[in-house]
Amino acid sequence: MWSVGIISHILLTGCPPFQGESLPEIYNEILNEKLKLYRSDWVDLSPDSLDFIKLILRKSPQRRLTPDKALNHSFIAEPGSKRKLKPNVLEKLAKSSEKGYLKKKVFMILATYIDNEVILKW
Repeated sequence: MWSVGIISHILLTGCPPFQGESLPEIYNEILNEKLKLYRSDWVDLSPDSLDFIKLILRKSPQRRLTPDKALNHSFIAEPGSKRKLKPNVLEKLAKSSEKGYLKKKVFMILATYIDNEVILKW
């Protein structure tokens, strides 16, 4: 479920929830720092999406959303919660220094949900 939370955060905001210059720095942040959710990343997103991320990225697996609870969370389960992704998510991902398989897959997912006009303009 942790991985679902990480990928969901990236898809919603365009950046990973834990950052660092190296893997040890990222691991240290995951283990020792509180989850930082910046208002600017969430301003255009639903409160349900923020709640989902907070619950699914709890450090304690016992307190984290289970698969059943995640699927039944209002962000996932309620039809009205489906929002368009922010266009700047694609831009943030493109500027990211990380390259590789995951980044390509995230771009493919975003291309499915972002309007063609936004992609062409970008």
